[in-house]
Amino acid sequence: MANNKALSLGIIFEGNSMNYGEGIGTVGELKKVTRGNGETYSYSSRQSILYSIRELLAKEFDWNYYTVEPVGSGDKKVIQYKRDVSIRESEEMDLFGYMKTAKKEEGETLKRSAVVRLSHATSLEPYRGDIDYLTNMGMAARCSASNNIANIENHKSLYAYTISADLSRIGVTKKDEDIDGIIEIEAKQKAKRVNDFLEAVKILNREIQGRAVNMSPLFIIGGLYPIANPYFDGRLRLIPETINLDLEIIKSTLNIKIKNTYLNDFTNVGLVPGVFGNENEIKNNLGPISVEDFFDNLKKEVKTYYGVS
Repeated sequence: MANNKALSLGIIFEGNSMNYGEGIGTVGELKKVTRGNGETYSYSSRQSILYSIRELLAKEFDWNYYTVEPVGSGDKKVIQYKRDVSIRESEEMDLFGYMKTAKKEEGETLKRSAVVRLSHATSLEPYRGDIDYLTNMGMAARCSASNNIANIENHKSLYAYTISADLSRIGVTKKDEDIDGIIEIEAKQKAKRVNDFLEAVKILNREIQGRAVNMSPLFIIGGLYPIANPYFDGRLRLIPETINLDLEIIKSTLNIKIKNTYLNDFTNVGLVPGVFGNENEIKNNLGPISVEDFFDNLKKEVKTYYGVS
């Protein structure tokens, strides 16, 4: 397992109205996509998920948060990471990448593509047009004012998203990614950064319009693999009109070979009981363990890969 360098996870959680767009007038619109069958699904963008992950890592795991600055002047100012800060000092620059533009006299633009990549979290249950009617009647009554009225789209559903990362790139830069050239941090720090990230995913939550949404996994599948790929993207679905997990597409995915070894041989499954209607079938076919044990095992594999205890 120590040769497997690629982290790949598929995650299902339950959420309510995860991400709003600009809206129209007094109507707050969810971010949504419509498929060819006419069904509409809400989603939470990968940017919104990463925002919540970054906030959690800074608050609870002491990741370096103050590494950005405005660059340029007037209306042309852009916010980017500080040019003199590297992946040594910034864990999020290491995992999530950056682009640092510069004036000619300051040197070339520095770019690092993201090592950890997330998909959007897309609902597994179609949006049916539910709307909440809101007023500020309580506050208006205090000062004999008229109510303000708003409507927001509302959607409670299971959501699925994926995470993938090439662990061989964590803690290492190429010569064109930093002003100091090639950087490599110690293995212990590499493992800590990945496992901090995994711990954040395990306890993730998101604050939306005064609500806190628990994004902790109800179902998680994945592990460390020889090749980086979001193997479970589009493979986590419900059987239509049920809360039953579609196992046929998962089993078909696990039957894919990677370098002459089945995906199934690298994969573990974590499950919170009492969520899916076909829980017994999930247990019989996928042999899940608890979500806590899933993360414990995965973090041990990460340490083994980096050769630390």
